[in-house]
Amino acid sequence: MLKYHNSISVEQLPAEVLQQIFILSSNHHFPLVSRTFYNAANCQTSIKTAWLLHKYEYRHVLAFHRGLRRRFFNKDILFQLDASYQSELKATGELPKPLPFLKRPIPQHLFRAPDQKYYELVKILLKRGGSPIAHNNYPIIKSAQLGCLDMVELLLQYDAKPDVKGNLALTFAVIGKNIKIVKRLIDAGAPVDDNCMKIAEKNNHPEMISLLKFYRRKL
Repeated sequence: MLKYHNSISVEQLPAEVLQQIFILSSNHHFPLVSRTFYNAANCQTSIKTAWLLHKYEYRHVLAFHRGLRRRFFNKDILFQLDASYQSELKATGELPKPLPFLKRPIPQHLFRAPDQKYYELVKILLKRGGSPIAHNNYPIIKSAQLGCLDMVELLLQYDAKPDVKGNLALTFAVIGKNIKIVKRLIDAGAPVDDNCMKIAEKNNHPEMISLLKFYRRKL
């Protein structure tokens, strides 16, 4: 006589098992299968770090550089990758050091929203030698357009160019009526051109017009 055993669905497995399934899958879309998988994959930073390391075969530098393209990547994941990388270096007798990022482009999505967590990550990447002028100077142009003064300041500290692509950063700042960013860009070397003057006049913005005229006389 046949006996039927009670069966359980995959989603009823312990969270630890679901997390291991996610890590071993190497598929970042896997959590979208269900809310249960989504919660299991997103509850801990360490799970995301482990997923990146497994996907890129524990090649730490590659996991870092490719991981940056993922929207879930943040400074906490970077620090965990650093720690794992440094442990590996120690095991081979090398001096521990942070994961390198010299002259590499910073992903554009980190500049598409005024988010403090993006600012902190960009700051770390710039300290490690990331390029502030990659993607045709997209970082400072987009930051000026969004009115992100802190990000503009940060990029200029690392030698971003304020006057590139037809003075586009200053143009966006004038369009956005952002006096502080306009002043900062001009102080950093952006020229007060006719186009910016016309935009300020069209916007009927007396303070902006006065500021631009002042800098024109000064320069």
